[in-house]
Amino acid sequence: MLPLPVPGGDRIDESDQRNEVAAWFVHVPNNRSAAILPPKQPYNSSSSARCPADKCTATTARYRCVAFAPTVLAMLQSKRSALLLVLSLVGAVLAVATPISAQTSITNVVQLGDSYSAGYGVLSSRQAATGAPCLTPGFFDTAAVPGGRLSAQLGVPLDFHACGGAEIADVVEQYRDAQPAIPGDGTGTVVTFTAGGNDVRTERGDMWTELLTRCILWDTSCERRSLNRIANLDDVAAQIRALTDEIATTTPRARVRVLGYPELMQRSPWCFGVTGIDRNEADYLDGLARDLNDALEAAVSDVALERGADIAFVNVEAAFDDHGACQTERSGERFVNDTEFLPWSLTVAANSFHPTARGYDAYFDALNASL
Repeated sequence: MLPLPVPGGDRIDESDQRNEVAAWFVHVPNNRSAAILPPKQPYNSSSSARCPADKCTATTARYRCVAFAPTVLAMLQSKRSALLLVLSLVGAVLAVATPISAQTSITNVVQLGDSYSAGYGVLSSRQAATGAPCLTPGFFDTAAVPGGRLSAQLGVPLDFHACGGAEIADVVEQYRDAQPAIPGDGTGTVVTFTAGGNDVRTERGDMWTELLTRCILWDTSCERRSLNRIANLDDVAAQIRALTDEIATTTPRARVRVLGYPELMQRSPWCFGVTGIDRNEADYLDGLARDLNDALEAAVSDVALERGADIAFVNVEAAFDDHGACQTERSGERFVNDTEFLPWSLTVAANSFHPTARGYDAYFDALNASL
């Protein structure tokens, strides 16, 4: 026996108001049934009651509630019967609509973003000191970055626009420059980027890189200084929301993956790998990275739900867990570079606190798993 969708899409029929109904939530990206999530707690329906919104927690998809009639509810007491029921339901849902990811192959990859997306972490200090116009052929190792790895794995074209120092406004322009390479509504295209880190400002007005330099070289216990707090996360989130909304509007069928930032330090329990950073400062800086990721994820998720688009924030904190710059280089466990200085200078080089080659492996794995 198969459950019937609740009349009205997400409402429970009045005829069931006297019975406890087991509610299941059906994953519906872009209004297409794609997968069945595990059952939530039984839902005691009332007249025309809606499925509780707080039970639909995914950030990149819409959900439809499916109710089981009381006769079916008894079957759920048996694990074997429940499993058979789920399998039959999955078959029925997949027969109605095939997931977008299965319908459409990836035909091209667009890499936008800041220095994390441009591969700065695998540049030498001298290369980082020399610099180059962002689109200088051969300067950046495009094969190292997530989009480049994906295009190479699939054997599809890569359109590369990432640039060190790019702020969100620059990434908007990168996307507009890339549009000629994106066919029509974006079908078959993966757009991926990191953005937001260069937009962060402290109460003092420092950029993220300036805050790191201050904590390493000048301020003791920098976590205690109120002027080192981040002042503009709401503004950063609003800009990311506007960027992803523009992508969703102009190329609604593109698969968009906004990659987050790792916790840079990750002491264990001290921070021997980064000279000038104590464990409290390491914790503080990692907390700021988490705050930034939370703001970015909330903004991206809002757009995904509002537009019904295949847009997702990819959190890489777990992928970098216990592999921050506080690990000593000799340990081989460092996924993030320590402080790198320009030759014969106390100026922090641009490849500092960017992913190592293994860090970019972690980024690619996270991107690949999200598609």
